[in-house]
Amino acid sequence: MGKTSRLIIAISRQLGAGGSIVGQGVAGRLGIRYLDRGILDEAARRLNEPAETLESVEEKGLTFGERFMNVFAAGTLEAGLLSLPPRYDREVIAVESEIIRRVADEFDCVIVGRGGSVILRDLPGLLRVFLHAPLDFRIAQIRARHPEIAPDEIPGAIRRSDRDRSLFRKMLSELEWSDARQYDLSIDTGSIGMKAAEEIVVRAAETIRRRLPE
Repeated sequence: MGKTSRLIIAISRQLGAGGSIVGQGVAGRLGIRYLDRGILDEAARRLNEPAETLESVEEKGLTFGERFMNVFAAGTLEAGLLSLPPRYDREVIAVESEIIRRVADEFDCVIVGRGGSVILRDLPGLLRVFLHAPLDFRIAQIRARHPEIAPDEIPGAIRRSDRDRSLFRKMLSELEWSDARQYDLSIDTGSIGMKAAEEIVVRAAETIRRRLPE
């Protein structure tokens, strides 16, 4: 893929911080494509696997114990803390990355999750956004959108999501997932609200769009 002049907004987000809500709002206002679940579905078709199967392995890294056991079995203890995830996980990431690059070369779009801010970091039209919020706000958002989930299960789900997304990012970048240095915008949706967050992202994206060649 060449140095595309497309406008690409890559949103990383904490669970419950409004990634899909803000992302869809931004895409609608800018008149560009919104990509989230579609990337996973396309990867599933290419790998001939159910999307639910891929969902269980994507955006996840290995725990210390899993890394240790893999390295122990291979007999290379020195690489223990740096070992990569299983081959299947690597294949999922590789396929999704290829899909993301292809889409970014063809369309202006909003991409939520899937490591888009790292995979596309060399593109001139990329706007990298991180959405975060306090725990109480995130719990309330999940309860409102998913009443089928037992309230006492939500905090644990948030902790697991934060852990898995952080580990996934470490496979792609040396920086921590929540490190503001790797983003152009870091927004607390619990503090300013999702509509205000949407407005900030749209204005930043319009600034980038004006600088891109026709």
